Amino acid sequence: MEYINIFIKSIFVDNMIFAFFLGMCSYLAVSKTVKTSAGLGIAVTFVLIITVPINWLVNKYFLAPGALAWISPSLAGVDLSFLSLIMFIAVIAAIATMIQWGFGLVFGAILAKEVAKTVRGTDYRLLIAASRSTAALL
Repeated sequence: MEYINIFIKSIFVDNMIFAFFLGMCSYLAVSKTVKTSAGLGIAVTFVLIITVPINWLVNKYFLAPGALAWISPSLAGVDLSFLSLIMFIAVIAAIATMIQWGFGLVFGAILAKEVAKTVRGTDYRLLIAASRSTAALL
């Protein structure tokens, strides 16, 4: 059992390559100009304002030692704190994906309307329906 614990901790908790990669990926993505770096900074701030309260709730009610006692007293001894980093990343990824999908729908509809104005005989409602049905396939 101890070897399984060491194996899980080395992959998910104490993985230095994983930690360094997460710290550098945003910097490496857009560090060539100040304009794109500022844009990424604003985007990261926006996503973290939304995800930090959600991550706090997940940590407090599911992952902290003894956090599952509200479900059943027999689960009070369960400690899922080793999943904190994974859940932190998963919540951020899920919320960022939902935000991106929402912006895609809104701005896709605006773009379809503008295209329909430019190209005569095009029904923008049909363009919007096509874009949303494609998003539903993903």
